[in-house]
Amino acid sequence: MMRFRQLKKHDSGAATVEMALMAPFLILLAFGIIDLSRALYTDITINEAAQEGAIFASFDVRTATEVRDQIIASVDNPDLSGADTVITYSCPTGPKNPDDFTITVTHVYPLITPVGAWLGGSVTLHSEIDGEIFLGHCP
Repeated sequence: MMRFRQLKKHDSGAATVEMALMAPFLILLAFGIIDLSRALYTDITINEAAQEGAIFASFDVRTATEVRDQIIASVDNPDLSGADTVITYSCPTGPKNPDDFTITVTHVYPLITPVGAWLGGSVTLHSEIDGEIFLGHCP
């Protein structure tokens, strides 16, 4: 019985040392999960905005400015009106399919955690939607 109490006294700081060694790894893991989940949310939002633009463009002949404005207005976060976002609305060249169009949304998403800084500080998110105009031809 005496021997057990002596061993217990010598191990009193082991848990503190183990926690001090593991805490940085746990914190980095948590930061990585935060950045990954925010980037995934933003990617889903960008895809939905591009789909909203395709729906808007498919019912009538629209200009590229009208489609861009609709895509920007369809989401609040992220702000797609800045210089870190490129939105294109293009029609195919030639007489093959005059009703077809393509919408492309590319957004540079800044990472906010220290893990993101190690990965370059940002991630480029890209969404491309093909559609067809029901009433008219692509301008």
